[in-house]
This record gives sequence, C-alpha cells and structure tokens, in this order.
Amino acid sequence: MYGSGENPTLLSAQGAPTGIGSEPQPVNRTQALSGAGILRMVNKAADAVNKMTIKMNESDVWFEEKQQQFENLDQQLRKLHGSVEALVLHRKELSLNTASFAKSAAMLGNSEDHTALSRALSQLAEVEEKIDQLHQEQAYADFYLFSELLGDYVRLITAVKGVFDQRMKTWSKWQDAQVMLQRKREAEAKLQFANKPDKLQQAKDEIKEARPLKNTAPTGCSAHSNHSFYHTVH
Repeated sequence: MYGSGENPTLLSAQGAPTGIGSEPQPVNRTQALSGAGILRMVNKAADAVNKMTIKMNESDVWFEEKQQQFENLDQQLRKLHGSVEALVLHRKELSLNTASFAKSAAMLGNSEDHTALSRALSQLAEVEEKIDQLHQEQAYADFYLFSELLGDYVRLITAVKGVFDQRMKTWSKWQDAQVMLQRKREAEAKLQFANKPDKLQQAKDEIKEARPLKNTAPTGCSAHSNHSFYHTVH
C-alpha cells in the first residue's frame, strides 16, 4: 500500500493524496472523468463501431472459423476463471470459519470441568486447526496454480483477438488503398486521353506511391487465404 501510494505516477494525478495518511482532496464526479479517461471511452466506442461497419467481403473460411473458435474459447475461459475465483473466495471463507470453530472448541475444552469431554474438545480443536491449514493451502494452490493460470490464458486470448481485429482493420485499409489506386489509374488514363503531359507525370508518381499500399495485402495463415488475397490483387 505504501509503495503504491508513493508511486510518482499516482502522486501526479489530480486529486491524489500526498501520502497514505494525508487527507485526500475532495473530488467531485465531474473531475473524476479526466480527459484521458474520456478519450479512452471515445476510442473504445469508435473501435466498436469500426468492427460493426467493416465489411469482410473476402471469403476466408479458415479466418472465420478461427475467429469464432477464439470468441467461444474466450467466453468459456472467462466463465471458468470467474468460477475458480469464486471457489478461492469460498475456500478462504471456509478456512476462516474453520479457524473460528477451532478456537471456540479449544475455549470450551479449557473451560470444561469434565476431564473426558475437555480432552475430546481439545482433540477436536486440534483436528479443526489442521483442517483449517489444509483449506488455506488448497485456497493458495487454487489461486496461484489454477486461477492465475486461467487469467494468463484469458489475457493471451485477448491479445490474439486483438490480432484478428487488427487484421480486419488492415484488410479494410488495403481495400481502401486498392480503390484509391484504381481511381488514380482512371485519372491517369483521362490525362493521357486529354493529352496533358504536364499533369501526367504527377499522376504516375501518385500511382507509384499508392502501389506499395496495395501490394502489402494482409494474408491469412492458410494457403486458401493467400490465394484469395493475391487472386484479387492480380
């Protein structure tokens, strides 16, 4: 907590306290939304709109299947990750309740006048303490070996989904570049037909600049996707 509170990035934020023990400055709800936060919200909304408006006219079965597989896998792993986190919380709560019961049994054993019953309560308290230790170890194992591993997988799949989204954006930009190149070629043909050599060289230079954009077409990871892209180019 103290390390986080002394972080220079956090201290430079508006309304951040100068230390853990200092009084925070009052910040209203309008100040809580900083310019960077609003910009991130706008960018996320724009990305969502772009995903809905991008038209994938290319018929790439491999790409569509893999994208759907990762979408389903992401949803399933997120549900599993949430269930495991809930399991860890329940194990910790069970450990606390078991420890409380062990203390109560130990107190009853110490205050019991009957020797046999006092010994039985003390033994029960010892057993419950061992069970509490087992619950703690199991909770830690579930968290570090299972929950954290699932969280890593979720983050990896999120990164892969981002790659798929970037591939769609790149494909859309490549389509736009192809349309622009076609327009420039039509303009060049019109200049040649109109016999305007002064503007013809400029049109040829623009076509040379536009060709690398068209030739850098995004390709899929299968031979079918490569064929579909380059067949369209040529």
